Amino acid sequence: MRLVILSLFVVACSGRNAPSTDAGASAADAGVLLDASSPSDGGSVADAGTCVSAESPCAEGKSGSAETPCMPWDEACDHVHVCGSNEVLWCRQTEACMALPSCQQGTHQTETPCGPAEPDCRIESMCGQTIFCRQNDDCEAVPSCPETHLQSSVPCGIGEPDCRSSYVCGQAAWCRLDLDCDGLPACGQGQATDYPCAADEIHCERASVCGASVFCRY
Repeated sequence: MRLVILSLFVVACSGRNAPSTDAGASAADAGVLLDASSPSDGGSVADAGTCVSAESPCAEGKSGSAETPCMPWDEACDHVHVCGSNEVLWCRQTEACMALPSCQQGTHQTETPCGPAEPDCRIESMCGQTIFCRQNDDCEAVPSCPETHLQSSVPCGIGEPDCRSSYVCGQAAWCRLDLDCDGLPACGQGQATDYPCAADEIHCERASVCGASVFCRY
């Protein structure tokens, strides 16, 4: 996925469990933009810290994106605020790298992110790529939700009391209460993502409507 240049840079990887998360207040506040982890002043972009020059916003060897937020497992990703504007960029390494993350023996790669506190799920990162590794289980059952809930690939946040997890045979799903309405959540600011805000993530909030949630990173 990355262009190979003359020299090869390998970014060290480390397997780790999903970070603890705080997805905001209860989803019962449907239709309200919920501020999960930003300060009491609303966590405006202006509070992003020391601003950076628009001419060179990212550190050497990194490039910025206004559309792809840093995720809790992106330890080498920088959140920066451009001076004189409300623009936020997320800076990642751009050096060539051929190494790919892999799962340890006895586990297999999955596309679904590890849920908060999910047992036996590991996050492996290398060269700017991330995979989610779950235990090999010799069974064929699949996760399911009660009839009163809707199945989702979006992990539950700590602040969602009506959301429950289902871990079966090395697979994961999350079940949210079906509120029998058709509204869809949207971000008032930032980019919508499908992974809960980490407990120490300042620039992230949850938006919930009709039992569905998105996590807005800004």
